[in-house]
Amino acid sequence: MRLRCWFLLVLLLLSGGLRADDGAPLPYLRSQRGYHVPTLELARACLDQGLVSECRKLCATVQEEAKGAKEAEAAAALLKEIPAEKIDAYSAKSWGAYLDQREALVVRRGAAAFAKLGANGALIVLGADPNNADARKALGEEWVGGVGWCKRAEAERLKPLCIKAADAVEKAPYDATWEKPYILVGLHFTLVTDLPWPRALKYSRLLERYHAVFVEKMGDVVPTRSQPNVVYCCRMSKTFVDYSAKCGLDFTDQHSGMYVQHIGVPVINAERCDYVGQKNGSKDNLARTLYHECTHRLIDVGLRGSGDEERWATIGSKEHAWIVEAAAIVFEGLEMGDKGYELKGLEFQRTYTINKYFRPKKQVPDAKSIMLQGYFEFAAETPVSSAQKYAVAGSIGWYCLFHKPKEYRMAFLGLMVDYYRGDTACRDFKARFGTDIEPFVKEWTEYVLK
Repeated sequence: MRLRCWFLLVLLLLSGGLRADDGAPLPYLRSQRGYHVPTLELARACLDQGLVSECRKLCATVQEEAKGAKEAEAAAALLKEIPAEKIDAYSAKSWGAYLDQREALVVRRGAAAFAKLGANGALIVLGADPNNADARKALGEEWVGGVGWCKRAEAERLKPLCIKAADAVEKAPYDATWEKPYILVGLHFTLVTDLPWPRALKYSRLLERYHAVFVEKMGDVVPTRSQPNVVYCCRMSKTFVDYSAKCGLDFTDQHSGMYVQHIGVPVINAERCDYVGQKNGSKDNLARTLYHECTHRLIDVGLRGSGDEERWATIGSKEHAWIVEAAAIVFEGLEMGDKGYELKGLEFQRTYTINKYFRPKKQVPDAKSIMLQGYFEFAAETPVSSAQKYAVAGSIGWYCLFHKPKEYRMAFLGLMVDYYRGDTACRDFKARFGTDIEPFVKEWTEYVLK
């Protein structure tokens, strides 16, 4: 109690009475006096909500950026309040509330920056709040419902093409091209595509149904956010390659799709998906790919929100990059029926890899080394091919989430949250899973080789 009172007193002294929720303008540059006070208040809120690792992370940031200042002392005092044995209580409610608070702080910092700098400082304003409407408009952008901010000419081109998915009729409103695509705005996803109208309608509707399944399976931990979830689905491989180049990506016609993290959108190559599906006997490889990449999107936006200053944080990860693909792979086998859905196991292309490479030899790749790989290591073809890595990751994900949910589901989801927070080192594997990684891999191996 004494430490907490001292902490609050320091906050008031530092800010001259300023609090993050009192409506006063906030400092928007780290060099400005009082900038870290609201960050400390966020840390306090995290501790109160059981998000102890995020509290520690925020305090560490303040200590690093405000060395020698009173904010650093306050951060040190708050860290002493955290019981050593306390672990994170991740839930969609608690994490969503934290993101709401963090995003509200970002909005206020952006508003303060624009009030001070005006239109001439729009780029600086967007550094404080990437979604600041005044700054976006000053730079010649407009908001397109279901799509997001676009350059004015692009917005004028796209707005007439937006169709509410709920109001869509079976007859095509026009013949789509990539220059004039269908833009089907659903409740949770916006599908931008030049697929034939019947297929565009089909996948727009499937995505909305998939969203309900995702929430059922992971929605207790991953909150649903309000930002548009835009999916670009190109009918032809050439269009996919050209559009990807505009996003700064070096994709080829051999890529089926990818979640482009720095802009927050899945980009899909329907022609390649269809070809691979026909070759491999997949029931609907385009749907499979959409579910995979859209899972990346929902987890990314659900765990990091908008205005995240660490948009590239996962690229710097040093371990557990497997969990990103594991979470997406488990949804690949989702099959939608007229009245419901089935999600019985890994999709055929993953089980094919297991049956071809693992079971005949009664041996799996070195799962421990794969699990301990960071972003760039996991993306490389070592110690085995990406296809085998994905099979390992997906199988472990299914094992934790659905085969042994009582033992490992929350451990898996907690590790996933920490990965997207950029802080997997906050707890070791045994503290999460109740066992060391070696015996865990041994029991999973027995499961996957059956």
